[in-house]
Amino acid sequence: MDSLPKTSTGKIQRVEVKKTVASLIQNEHPAHYYVRPIAPGEIDITQNALEINNARFPFIPSTLKDFTTRTQNGFLWGVFEERQGLVGSLSCVRVFHPEQFTTWGQAVESHNPNGDTLVCMAISVKGKESGIRNQESGKRLQILAKKYIKEYVASGKDHVLEFHRKSKGGMPGAVVWKILENGRPGDRESMGYNVIMKYPEITDKTKIVRSQAPTPAVLLIEHALIYAKNQGIRGVFAFSRPSGFHRYLEEKLRA
Repeated sequence: MDSLPKTSTGKIQRVEVKKTVASLIQNEHPAHYYVRPIAPGEIDITQNALEINNARFPFIPSTLKDFTTRTQNGFLWGVFEERQGLVGSLSCVRVFHPEQFTTWGQAVESHNPNGDTLVCMAISVKGKESGIRNQESGKRLQILAKKYIKEYVASGKDHVLEFHRKSKGGMPGAVVWKILENGRPGDRESMGYNVIMKYPEITDKTKIVRSQAPTPAVLLIEHALIYAKNQGIRGVFAFSRPSGFHRYLEEKLRA
């Protein structure tokens, strides 16, 4: 009992004890993740993937029909933890000529099983929920958005864009390929903008090695890269989003 954290008056600090116990449990039972396709008939798992997605993106929710369609017409890969079950998912499509896309919706409906390019359309992981609070996109912010979008994308301040920029699978990270105004108008966090990120071209000499201690999100993208390599697909893109752009513009207004 003497080793338990206590206050200056000798009372046990219950919050600190809980943190210590949680840390011990985590060290004793580390998470073990794996990725596999979610099949069209796995309705319960598809529903779970939908709920994780909509908790993260409540302002641009999807439907069960949307997710079921992705299992049938495209790819819906789930990342599972041995004890927790499904903890996240990644939706992808194979396409030709990604330069033609001007919106997220257009791209997600363009799956061609023979496409020479893999496009990652949506990634969501359990526990990462939106912090959005009734954000409005008035005319003033829209004007500022056009002025500052390139500056913001290049700033290195956006955690979603930076996620794609980081190295994965032993490969360099992605680079900004195209910025789409009104790519997904309902996305208030991003002021309706999409940013298409391009991963390095995959050649016969490209070696992709899974990270030693990946997060579920990294594991999903590495799985997509490995799939592309195995299928002879050279181009891998990701529809990303400047998730902190609205907040950035509000700070500009207050400055």
